[in-house]
Amino acid sequence: MAHILTNPYYQDIWSTNEMRDVFTDRHRYQRWLDVEAALARVQARLRIIPQDAADEICKKAHLELLDVEALKKHLVQAQHTFVPLLKQLEKACDNGAGEFIHYGTATQDIQDTATSLELKDAFKIIFRDMVILENKLIKMAQKHSSQPMIGRSNNQHTLPTTVGLKAASWAAEVRRNIERMKDMKKYIFVGLIHGSTGTMSGLGERAYEVVEGVMEELGLEMPACSWTGIRDNYGHFTVFLSQAAATISRITNEIYQLSRTEINEFSEPNSNLSVGDNSAKHSISAQVTSMCRIVVNNAPLALQAMIVEHERDTRSWRLDWHHIPENSILLSKTLQDTIYLIDGLEINEDKIKKNLNLLNGQVLSDIIVSRLENNAGRELAQALVDKCLLDAKSDEKDFDKVLSSNEEIENFITKQELASLFDYSNHIGQSVRQVNEVINLSNTQSSNDGLFLTF
Repeated sequence: MAHILTNPYYQDIWSTNEMRDVFTDRHRYQRWLDVEAALARVQARLRIIPQDAADEICKKAHLELLDVEALKKHLVQAQHTFVPLLKQLEKACDNGAGEFIHYGTATQDIQDTATSLELKDAFKIIFRDMVILENKLIKMAQKHSSQPMIGRSNNQHTLPTTVGLKAASWAAEVRRNIERMKDMKKYIFVGLIHGSTGTMSGLGERAYEVVEGVMEELGLEMPACSWTGIRDNYGHFTVFLSQAAATISRITNEIYQLSRTEINEFSEPNSNLSVGDNSAKHSISAQVTSMCRIVVNNAPLALQAMIVEHERDTRSWRLDWHHIPENSILLSKTLQDTIYLIDGLEINEDKIKKNLNLLNGQVLSDIIVSRLENNAGRELAQALVDKCLLDAKSDEKDFDKVLSSNEEIENFITKQELASLFDYSNHIGQSVRQVNEVINLSNTQSSNDGLFLTF
């Protein structure tokens, strides 16, 4: 109960049942048993151990057939993560089959191989929700592709952008993360049945056949060499989760900022629980951003786990058991919350229009200079616009009205053309095209997404 992810009162705010289930102790132990059973089947097929022994091992390699209470007590006594489970399996096997369990391999082999299976389950959930989130963002980008909103640079108003381009930038980053996940597949889903120092000597002359057979049974890749002292595959996974969390946090933090009372351009989906409580009206974005910070800060732990001494160092995989589940569980929850947030996000168009002209058009001064200099020259155009800017600020007048009332400016630009320059929809540049480029790229790259949900 000490961890917020398993606290019965808060766990559903910080995690999901689906991802918590991936990392339950029962599933972890069962994966270890599954690896032991696969090893026994392959070794029996290669006539390294008796077939009847392998059959018995596979028959009894189910957690519900073992004495779980005795296992828990033995764990405390032995101070070893795997031996108590191994002893319970040996005890459950009849006719001496227990002596052929774990034949020629090492504890870390079984645990690391099972962790790779664990990662497959986590990967599929995260990948699925990444694709869902991207689709939501693309719909938002399409719907608002040409809707102007004020741009902000260093927290100050600047030239306009569009709501759609903002959403497209989020979607493009999510798609890059999806493509990164596709690329990492060949690195992280590998097994390890190589023995304590990685030489495979305990497996005998048919060692390669054993390892290849076990990997095929479990749906994992065959590594080029042992990785008992190598953790870059798991480091890669967690660092990616941290990077993905930073992406999600960029989205939710922007929503959090734009939902401020004085800005109020975006609003989170309405919740009956927050009626009358203004401080709770951006609670989802706040919660997601907070959780993402934890995920981001786990990246150094994953990198430290890669610093291994000699051929094997149990200190490293003990770190893996912390950063992999925590990051997977937290990221999964942030993805689902962000999907919900984007799906119900309210775009406050009236407030967006009001904020566009909050400085009475002064953000368009450089555009006015560029247009005037065609007829007046750069120096004079800049001087005229600067004077009008000062007059607008000192007299608190609309910048466009000050410009249109300036007789000298009338010599270089018509009032009609000047008015058109203050139409913000004329200053969104290639925003719509960029939105379409993001959509087209997604359509191309997503053609094989399904392959990464079923492997």
